[in-house]
This record gives sequence, C-alpha cells and structure tokens, in this order.
Amino acid sequence: MVLVGVTALLLLNLAVPAWSQQNFWADYKQQFLSEDGRVIDDVNGRISHSEGQGYGLILAALNQDRDAFERIWKWTQSHLRLRTDHLFAWRWKPASSGVADDKSGAADDKNDATDGDLLIAFGLANAGKDWHDAAFLASSKQIAQDIRRHMIRQLRYGPVLLPGGQGFEKPDGIVVNLSYRVFPAFAVLAKIDPSPQWAALRRSGLQLVEAARFSPLELPPDWLFIGKKDLQVAKEKIILPSGKFGPDPCPPGMAALYKLIAGTGDIQFGGLTPPYQGETKDAHYFSVTLGLLTNYVAGAKPAESQTPGR
Repeated sequence: MVLVGVTALLLLNLAVPAWSQQNFWADYKQQFLSEDGRVIDDVNGRISHSEGQGYGLILAALNQDRDAFERIWKWTQSHLRLRTDHLFAWRWKPASSGVADDKSGAADDKNDATDGDLLIAFGLANAGKDWHDAAFLASSKQIAQDIRRHMIRQLRYGPVLLPGGQGFEKPDGIVVNLSYRVFPAFAVLAKIDPSPQWAALRRSGLQLVEAARFSPLELPPDWLFIGKKDLQVAKEKIILPSGKFGPDPCPPGMAALYKLIAGTGDIQFGGLTPPYQGETKDAHYFSVTLGLLTNYVAGAKPAESQTPGR
C-alpha cells in the first residue's frame, strides 16, 4: 500500500495532533524555506520551482503562518512572474549551488508548469478565504483564468491540461502528465473563477487515469501521450533514475486517491498488495504530490499502447 506521511495528512487536512503539525511545519521551514521566501529543492542543485513555491504557500496557509506565506508569495512574484500572462516561469537556478551563497540567480526557463500554477492559485485561494484577503483571492482568480485560457485543449476525453505552454503539442497528439491535475484545487478554484471547465477537468482527468491503466501493474503512467487513436506512454519523457527507459508508473493507490477525492469511495487497488508484483530490482525514489507521499517503482517494463474504451 502507498505510504502516507505527515505531508499527506497536512495537505488533505486530516486529523493530525497539533504538536505534530507544528513540529513538521517548523522543520519544513528550517530545511527548505529561505529568509526571503524561496522554497529550496535541496536534492536538485538547490533550485526553486513554481511547484515548490505552491506547496510552500499551501502549507503556510494551513499552518496559519501569514509571515511565511507573504514571504513565499513575494519571492514568487519577484522571481517567477516573468511572463506576459499571470502564470509563472517553472524553474529558478541559483548562480551557485553552495548553501552559503545561493541568493543570486535567475529563471533559466520561462516556460510554465501547470501543476505549479495550480498549486500557487490553490494556496492563494485558501489564504484569501481564511484571512479574508481580497488581494490573494484576486491573484488566485487571475492565475485560474489564465490556466483555463492558455493550458486547456479539447480532446475526445474532454478538456486536458497541457503540462506547460511550450513543447507538449505534437503533430499527432498531445503529451500530458496525469499527476499535474491537482484535483483538490479544481473545486476551490471553481468558486473563485466560476466555470464549468473545472468540473469537466475533474471528470476527464478521472477518465484518463482509468483509461491509461495499461502498465504491467495496471497503473497509469506519469507522462502520457494522447494520440489521435490511442494512448501511449510518452516515451521521450521517460528517463528513470536507473537509466532505463520505460513508463514511470503512478504508485498503487494513486488512481484510488483520485477516486476518493472525486467522492466515489472506490479504494480498490486492482488486487495488488505489497511487495509490488513486477520488476522492482531498481532503487525506489520518492516524490511528494498533493495529498500523497508517492512511492514510485523504477525500472518497470514499457507499456503497450492502448485504445480508449478497453
């Protein structure tokens, strides 16, 4: 079964002892948050990215830490809001990877990452509601509107989210990342930015998660190519830590979590129980996604393409 950690409990707003949440937040800030509001990816050259800034905003709002929230938001605006729309450059690289001097740097890629945009809008919406701050709500709405305006494409499954503005639309289809759909954000953003597209994104996302369960573990891949006639693992996006090429499978329980968020109550795992069935000789690695501490299994065998409605 998927490991669920303190981060998962916090982000899903489940019952967590107050001391655990306070300790977690204090430790998180000490390890990842700079004085000027930069959330630091300390295993990736101390870069920062819109996704990390979004998680920081969400956690600061959940912990009612307005000082941290405003520092994170100020840094995000100053260093990642470099586009002509209200979306964010996805990556900022320090001039030096050393801990002592990494305040100088620049956004080296101004393409956006839609999960980061969604997380930032989600954090602003939560803060605006909790603190009755019209400015936070207005910023959240601007981001939400530009996500709908620039990052949605209509396909046979309904609306799909581009992972970013550039590089994902191909002559024969579109590359998407199923984990970029921050399902809990859709209902919140729909209240700030009323549009039927948010509910449609939820429906189409769940449909894609189900339709793409064609890996050996019957789990959807992370990166998915939606062709004109079929679904495939987006092969050009798959480079695992082991150096092998193949699908980057969502962990057992990811689809179940999505269904729980959708309110279906379906928590079946396709009969899979740990230890995982399949090729698991390579190292495991971990990635935090909204509401889940995911345990990805490296080195799974390439999946076959799958036509819709299998």
